Amino acid sequence: MASESEALQGSIVILEDSAPTRNILRVLLEKNKYKVLEFANGKLALEHLEKHPNEDVKLIISDVMMPEMDGFEFVKNLKEQGLYSQVPIVLATALSGKEDVLAAKKLGVTGYIVKPISVKKVLDVLKRLFPDQVFKEIA
Repeated sequence: MASESEALQGSIVILEDSAPTRNILRVLLEKNKYKVLEFANGKLALEHLEKHPNEDVKLIISDVMMPEMDGFEFVKNLKEQGLYSQVPIVLATALSGKEDVLAAKKLGVTGYIVKPISVKKVLDVLKRLFPDQVFKEIA
């Protein structure tokens, strides 16, 4: 049996078509005791979340520009279906124009990380969203 300090803190869903970026996120999040659910696009993530409506998801981190279903479309579909409505959603994208940030806010996302992804940027968001938790950096 895992001690309380080793217990999983829940799941974090990652939508990212770049395998190296997914890997950085997975390593960081697993080091911080999260179960990571990885998807290469919004369509795959939405299908999984529809099939598992009671998954213990604490956060969704989504790229915007992905094949099949982009991040904006994913968030719109998730919200329309009422799935995981209390779960924070952070968009991670190279799109940094005012209109992109406003579009994200209109969809009700919780945060926005401008790429390139860095451990510091992700930790800053995690600390803001979960202020009572202590987070470890990856070496």
